[in-house]
Amino acid sequence: MLSDLIYIYIDQSRFDSALHYNSILEKVARTTLDTNMLSNSYNAYGIIYALMKDYSQSLHYQFKDLELIKASGSTEFLDITYYNISEVYEKLGDFENALVYYKLQEHHRDSIQKEESKRNIESLKVQFDTEKKEQALLSLNQKNKLDQLENERKQGLLIVIILSLVVIATILGFLYYRNQSSKLKTELILKSEKQEIERKLLRTQMSPHFLTNSLGTVKNFMEKNNSKAASDYLDRFAIQMRKTLGYSRSENITLEEEIQLLENNLKLENYRLPSFSYSINVDEELDIDDIFIPPMLLQPFVENAVKYGIERSQNLNGIIEVNISSLGQNQAQVLILDNGNGLGKTKKSNESYSLDITVERINNHNKFQSKKILFSIEDRKDSKGVEVKFIFDL
Repeated sequence: MLSDLIYIYIDQSRFDSALHYNSILEKVARTTLDTNMLSNSYNAYGIIYALMKDYSQSLHYQFKDLELIKASGSTEFLDITYYNISEVYEKLGDFENALVYYKLQEHHRDSIQKEESKRNIESLKVQFDTEKKEQALLSLNQKNKLDQLENERKQGLLIVIILSLVVIATILGFLYYRNQSSKLKTELILKSEKQEIERKLLRTQMSPHFLTNSLGTVKNFMEKNNSKAASDYLDRFAIQMRKTLGYSRSENITLEEEIQLLENNLKLENYRLPSFSYSINVDEELDIDDIFIPPMLLQPFVENAVKYGIERSQNLNGIIEVNISSLGQNQAQVLILDNGNGLGKTKKSNESYSLDITVERINNHNKFQSKKILFSIEDRKDSKGVEVKFIFDL
């Protein structure tokens, strides 16, 4: 709860308050010898000082966090620390170090994936019984003998191939050296554009309006002595914040993860506005765990449906529907429907901002990905309210 409060103050740019409560968190961590809590505190210091443009202090705490993580042996959040250090170096204009730590972050992710693959392979090997192992060994020996004969036959050809590869490698090396500077610059520009979109996305998901409403809901429960409801709400709120922060750094998530985020968000809003109902309907033919989309692409429009279609229109029988269906083997469709007053009476600056961010994200996705996304928003033709439509290539 203390960590959540610190990030609320960070989001509100109240850095003095964030530093004050983070110092409390640091003292508690040192007293209880909780290395995870201390790591969270160092990470928060790094974020706060970076936002205050005190990049020297930010790097000081980010490297302390890096040292603590390595000493503890728990590298679960090592990629986040590498990412934060890379971002600070980029702010300082030190693009060489920025790229170094960005690649360390990517290398760490690859290492985790390779380690998981290695463990899976070892687990499968353990399942083999003695007879199958002997058969596999016999087959391997036979294969090695065949390979040896084949290698002897191809030895002469191999020498020619190696000489050719040396010549090709020399030419490619020259071309690589000549284009390296341009490639590095392009890589940093693309990284900067991606990070800017991530920051805009995070601002739309962690708006002061949403945080204020959430705190108000908890306060209301506490005033009514309904501690269980307050506790349930805070649990869901913590899940929402954690997943929002985590997904904002991902290029894609599964449609199933997006739906879970939507459902958690709607349940949070239902605590505050129990008068509306909602449903999420998924076509049984779709494998939503195998469909990947940009993170939190749908959520802003569900929030707008609650805020403008239900709350501000004072709709006492508000209904929000999320319908996910198949459009054949190559496409899936997501419809977000509400029964509010429509676009003409609910258009607000924040809603327009969310729409602009979505269009920017879709254009950026379609520019670099072969699987395209189509998007539209309009008043419903069959009844009151708004219809938001996404079509995803599979």
